[in-house]
Amino acid sequence: MLAEYRSKSHARLQTGTKLSKVEVTDEGTSVLAGSEAEIRAPIHQVMAYFAGYYRRRVEIGVENDDSAIVFKTVDRPDERCWFILGRYEAPFPLTNREVLTCTVWERVDADEFFVAGAYGPNVTHAEHPESPEFVRMRGARVMSVKKISPTLTSVSDVSCTDLGGFVPKSINNAITVPQVTHTLVRMQLLFASIRPTADVTVADAKELGHLLHFHLHLLQADGLRSKIGEMVDDVTVLREAKNEHPWLEVLLVEVMRNRVRVPKGCAKAPAEITEEDARKIGRALANALIANVSGEAAVDEWVMTYPALGELEQKYTFMRPMMGAIAGDILAQVAWGVKFRAYLGAGMSAADALSDAYMINQFYEKGNTGTAKSLLVMVGANIAYQTFVVYVQTQGLKKKKWRTMLFEMLTVITFTKPGIDAYRVASGAEQLAGAAVDPLNEMIITKMGELVFEAIPGLILQLVALLSAKERSTSAVVSIAISTASTALTATTMFWDMDTDPGARHRNPDW
Repeated sequence: MLAEYRSKSHARLQTGTKLSKVEVTDEGTSVLAGSEAEIRAPIHQVMAYFAGYYRRRVEIGVENDDSAIVFKTVDRPDERCWFILGRYEAPFPLTNREVLTCTVWERVDADEFFVAGAYGPNVTHAEHPESPEFVRMRGARVMSVKKISPTLTSVSDVSCTDLGGFVPKSINNAITVPQVTHTLVRMQLLFASIRPTADVTVADAKELGHLLHFHLHLLQADGLRSKIGEMVDDVTVLREAKNEHPWLEVLLVEVMRNRVRVPKGCAKAPAEITEEDARKIGRALANALIANVSGEAAVDEWVMTYPALGELEQKYTFMRPMMGAIAGDILAQVAWGVKFRAYLGAGMSAADALSDAYMINQFYEKGNTGTAKSLLVMVGANIAYQTFVVYVQTQGLKKKKWRTMLFEMLTVITFTKPGIDAYRVASGAEQLAGAAVDPLNEMIITKMGELVFEAIPGLILQLVALLSAKERSTSAVVSIAISTASTALTATTMFWDMDTDPGARHRNPDW
């Protein structure tokens, strides 16, 4: 089943998190859904989780599920095989459902395990035949658990479920697909919750930030405050920080609400912070997200503005990467400022290109061929430079190399690449496998080339042509105005992004 799933093409589902990848394939009356994720735990702990999960479901299955009539182990032929019977009350007018599952645990070697479960007509048990009072569900589920490193495990979960009877496909999928979607995220949250503070790495802290945002971003008001309280109490590192700084919970609530307010200063030390101070500090992150190109840059500005946060992160090193991940997810989700900047950049670049093309034509018509050819050379040099950057950036890609290269070259020719680059950086896009540089550095390199090869020399050339012309046309003035605005926008955003980048600030604090 796993091999069959991997051999087919899939549609990617938007799950609201980068922590797991969920894809589906149409299978007639149902869908074949697959989820893949990395679990930040040793493989033996992941397998212990699965074993405990199955046993716990059997022990408290009925008490933990209001729809469950029966949920129990009916047979264990050996230590690797379980037969589990579940019977569920279905809402009117549907007939109640039942499922008889045969689950087998298989060890491939020390670094890989499989957990496979099947249910349906082919799974039978002499003591539990199909009952006329229930519709028996059918399907299968396979999990592949593979060791990546001593502290990292890859898990693939593939499932296909048919509720049986005459349940519409849309309802069937709405019930069954989320089970695959959330299984691995729940596992990630468990290991993030029990991880000791001393063992938390930067990658662990970023994962925790993504998990917090995933579980909290749809909640509002009392529901948000209640859920944050539960998660802070459950997660070891957050609970320890809250015990010393009770205002941490209020801070997280305001961060997740992400509502822009007039920023208010607070120069107090962490021990002096009150809940009202925490509200002020938490609300200020929303303002930083508007002004910065990435979540990490926004958090960097936020921490520099409030001394208490700087002292807090010195003691709890997980705070900075965790908050950076949360800020990045918020920025990707609420991207109106990001989109405005991207569309403005793309629009200005396209307008500048069109005005340059118009002026080249005007210079030719008026006999000023030297100026026309010079401006044409500058535009061509910029296109050639950006095309070269695209080639260097994409020639080492591991996946979809030529498709990506052609698309990027198309953005160069249409003069929309600056806007697209800005959107990628601001939305937190990650560096593709095999790419020469990350999106931020690619954008800076592209903008520097645009300034050097076209924007600045082209603007100077048009100014000289205007000042030396006997008749000064309105179109020439408009073209110069557009070029000036485009040059100013390009230079300002480039140096702003360099200045607010946390890595650049760390390398050169006095910039």
